[in-house]
Amino acid sequence: MPDPHSDDATLPSLDTALPGLRPRLSLIATIVFHPDLTRVGEYAVMHRSRLPVVLGRETLDFQREPSGPAQCLAEPYVSRRALSLEYSARGLHLQRDPGTSRCRVNGVELDSEMALTPEQLTTGVAILLAHTVVLWLAIGHEREPAGATPGHGLVGGSAYSQGLRQQISTVAAADMDILLRGATGTGKEVLARAIYAASERSGRPLVTVNMAAIPASLAPSALFGASRGAYTGADKSRRGYFQQAAGGTLFLDEIGDTPAEIQPQLLRALQEREIQPVGGDLEKVELRVISATDADVDSRESGFNAALRHRLAALEIVLRPLREHREDLGELLGHFLRDAFYGQGRASLLPGPDSTARQIASWANFYYACLCYTWPGNIRQLQNACRQVAVASRSSLVLPTILLDLLSRAQEAAEETVTANAVAEKLRHIAEVSDEEFARAMHDHGHEVRPVARSLNVSRQAVYRKIASDARYRLAGEVAQDELEQALERCRGNTAEVARQLEVSASGLRARLRQEQVRHPVP
Repeated sequence: MPDPHSDDATLPSLDTALPGLRPRLSLIATIVFHPDLTRVGEYAVMHRSRLPVVLGRETLDFQREPSGPAQCLAEPYVSRRALSLEYSARGLHLQRDPGTSRCRVNGVELDSEMALTPEQLTTGVAILLAHTVVLWLAIGHEREPAGATPGHGLVGGSAYSQGLRQQISTVAAADMDILLRGATGTGKEVLARAIYAASERSGRPLVTVNMAAIPASLAPSALFGASRGAYTGADKSRRGYFQQAAGGTLFLDEIGDTPAEIQPQLLRALQEREIQPVGGDLEKVELRVISATDADVDSRESGFNAALRHRLAALEIVLRPLREHREDLGELLGHFLRDAFYGQGRASLLPGPDSTARQIASWANFYYACLCYTWPGNIRQLQNACRQVAVASRSSLVLPTILLDLLSRAQEAAEETVTANAVAEKLRHIAEVSDEEFARAMHDHGHEVRPVARSLNVSRQAVYRKIASDARYRLAGEVAQDELEQALERCRGNTAEVARQLEVSASGLRARLRQEQVRHPVP
């Protein structure tokens, strides 16, 4: 193992050094809210396909682990065929049939159909189904089996959170200095404590220091200590933070705000594991240093000592803002809401098996609104919001005015992104489609109206009108009964082959057979 205190080049960031943290990208639907709260965090993976996927009460299975048991939404307020999703290189086409449960996508009511671009799917889309189920739909990394990786007290089951847990286990065992980088509120201190708890140094001192709070004039004595008589009023020796953490772990928070005057001394202490108390002699210290910052310590404008920056980061972990892993938001909300409402003695107001349909709808809408917001203050802001809601909610769920305004504006902004895309995706007129192009689309898509309309960028109604006006095409319901029965006999009941030979939609043919209650054995 390399010497963590040598002068060799800094080891690579854990983001790139660890294998297995970059599974393939897929379209993933994550349950952010469900009346059965044990379902929150489950996910379903969708791959590109020419055939649409049906999302409904009894279709599209969700699971918590890649190899674990899977189950459908099983929510009675959600229609059996609530949505049809066609995922391709062009993006995602959403279709809602008339009479099915209501659906909102990024704040927009879905009346019939909607197109989402790959860029929108990379950012992520919030979906509210029947005012009871909230989903986050986004292109992301597929999860890997958790195996024996400890939870380390982290909340969230996304591929990102899985990666953090694996990194904690790895760096905790390495006993090397670590730099944690990420925006304010992303959980750097939580991660530092998790690394400490998982390391061999747990049980020994953990000393936390906010470097931004130490005046430059007091920094040497605060960090490295002072001997008796070193300065006026020093009537006894003082142990600095390095000495207090001896044998354990020193957590230097806000390291990017370290006074410039103290940075060379800090560099020497880290490099040589040697400190000099004010007015005292050099002394060796044995400890691990974890530092954290939200500052851009790599920029020249920061004025941060480049050598110190690399000395701090024998290992480095980068934490993402909450907006980049919103699939964890449902589990985080549940965790913080439980803490806040139990703390206020109002646990009975939380959603549960005894909640009414109206109460469930209120909670679903709250989770949905939170999902549409970008949370610039990250996890800390989310936690504070949950505390504010718990204080405001006396007999039912109530949002403080400030929070309500924030979430309302966020939904309006999300709505604008979808509306703008809808304008950009203006449908073609069927007259613009040549007979050859239409015939090719009908053949390629098996005479299925919805995929044909999608491929030609025309409405389904336009496809139906074209079929009705052209003798070369017909619907399954227009096939003569004797012709249908002969085809069924000839194909031994194989409806897909019957549809191909008759040049009609297979789904339309199956619907006709169900309606007429025709029964033919399938080999």
